[in-house]
Amino acid sequence: MTDAARQSQSSRLIVLGDVDAAGVLYFGNVFRWHEEVFTRWLAQVDVPLHGLFGTGRGLPVRSSWAEYPASARLGETLKMTPAVTSLRDTEFVFETTWCEEVFSREVLRVSTRHVACVKDEDTGFFVRTSIWPGLRKALQTLAREAEGQCQQTS
Repeated sequence: MTDAARQSQSSRLIVLGDVDAAGVLYFGNVFRWHEEVFTRWLAQVDVPLHGLFGTGRGLPVRSSWAEYPASARLGETLKMTPAVTSLRDTEFVFETTWCEEVFSREVLRVSTRHVACVKDEDTGFFVRTSIWPGLRKALQTLAREAEGQCQQTS
C-alpha cells in the first residue's frame, strides 16, 4: 500500500449518537461518513470539492448503496479504507470499506457512483464530461490499491 493510500485510511469509534435503540449502527450515518471520506480524499489529491464549484465543474452522485456483511455496534472501532471499484470515461465508483479493528471483519461497504460534469455556458445546465486528467490519475492510483482491505487474523 502506498503512502497516499495509508493517508486515506482512518478509524472511527462508534459512539452513542451513531447507533439505534438496540446499540447497532444506524444505517443513515454511514452515507454521511462516506461523504466525509470522499471530500477529505478529494482535498488530499488536490481536487477540493469546494474548488470544483467555482470552476463550473462537479461530481454529482448518480447512485449510492450500502452493504452490511456484519453488524457494527456501540463502542467498536472501525478502520476505513477507500477504493475506486469502477472507472470509466465520465464516471467512477468510490467505495469505503469499514472493518471492525479487533477481529478484522468487514462490517460495512458504502459505494457512490459519481459523474464528471461541467456547466454548459449556453444553457447553464451541467452536462457530462470526461474525468479531468489530474483526478483520473488519482482515481487510477486508488483503484490499484483496492485489494485486501480487511485482513482476517487467526
